[in-house]
Amino acid sequence: MALNGAAGIRLLPLDATQAIAYLQEDAGRPGAAATARWNQVVALLGTDVPAARALSTPLGLFLARTIYNPRPGERLADVAHPDELLDPTRFPTRAAVETHMFAAFIPAIYRPPSRWKAERAERTLKFLAHHVEYTRGGTPDLAWWQLHNALPNQLLARAWGCAAALMTGLAAGLAGALTGGPETGITAAVLVGLAFGVGVGLGINSSAYTEDRAPTAGVFFLPDRTAAAKAVTTALVVGLWATVKTGVRLRLGFTAAFVGGFGVWLWESIITVPPDPATTVGPRQVLAQDRRAFWITALLSGSLGAVALALLIVLKAFRDVGLRDGLWWGLLVTPVIGLCIGCAYSVWWRFLVVRLPLAMFRHAPWRLMGFLADAHEHRGVLRQVGAVYQFRHRNLQRHLAAPQQPRSIDPVPDRPDRI
Repeated sequence: MALNGAAGIRLLPLDATQAIAYLQEDAGRPGAAATARWNQVVALLGTDVPAARALSTPLGLFLARTIYNPRPGERLADVAHPDELLDPTRFPTRAAVETHMFAAFIPAIYRPPSRWKAERAERTLKFLAHHVEYTRGGTPDLAWWQLHNALPNQLLARAWGCAAALMTGLAAGLAGALTGGPETGITAAVLVGLAFGVGVGLGINSSAYTEDRAPTAGVFFLPDRTAAAKAVTTALVVGLWATVKTGVRLRLGFTAAFVGGFGVWLWESIITVPPDPATTVGPRQVLAQDRRAFWITALLSGSLGAVALALLIVLKAFRDVGLRDGLWWGLLVTPVIGLCIGCAYSVWWRFLVVRLPLAMFRHAPWRLMGFLADAHEHRGVLRQVGAVYQFRHRNLQRHLAAPQQPRSIDPVPDRPDRI
């Protein structure tokens, strides 16, 4: 759709005077040794020399000053000299200069002292760039809740299968040990954990595991007529089945009906709200919100399950299970039910599980969110856009995703850049 009278914006090469001031002022005071190192390079700005053309864009200047200007506390002798950009043998073209600066950028921003080693940081950034460039179809958005797509389905199946086996096996093992002794606990842990782990692993290709779901900013309870109708219907069906089909006492049938109906009403009344792009503070805040939503639904569901089980035990629904054993089973099994229901409303658990294989195979550090925040706040390699991170420039993302293919800095970037 054409907009009559709309203003057009055209990006032009930077003025040589502005570029000189940016490089030298960042290096230090006039006359300092770090400032004098730029003399030969800045003398050629505005010409057709490959280095001068590479430094005619905001991104080129940002890369150059990051690579060749020392940070506070660094020795000048430990920082590369910018005159190397003028070597016609190494850098005969603008693309060669830009490829070199792309390659030197990550080691430069992670020069010691740094919490993250340059080699490990570069490997992580390349993995993430490959993920958004190829797995996510070239999108600039790096979202923590989509990182499960970066792993092959086979590896993802193993990770989630192990998580399911650990969670269910631990609960079953503790319950078995408390009711039947250590041998019973070990047997229950192995059998139940293995069954759940294999089941989750085999079901990895279902949409419940692989679909893209947005994180949850909050959980609200908004009952309506539809939820109430489903609850009443469930209560009647469960009550009649429990009374007629199983032959239990009338009060037990009504108790089962009440618990079933209340559970359906509660389930249908839970409303999750995605993050608002206009008010989103950052990725870590969105992660905290989704984690909080997970625990709210998990604790609420687990509590409901515990109450239901307690009622059934008090009413002696399980003839062969004593009150003590039943309560132990309830305290250990209902949390598993709550965690499973929490997973239905949250994506934080996916990120939690995926972090383990990412760290094990050295694709990313275990404290990945801390690494991303540091890359944004202190390194300048990422920028924050609402709930996601983006690489500072699309060409930097492409270079990290496929470093063997030289990339030139577009004179007019496909999205706004900043110094």
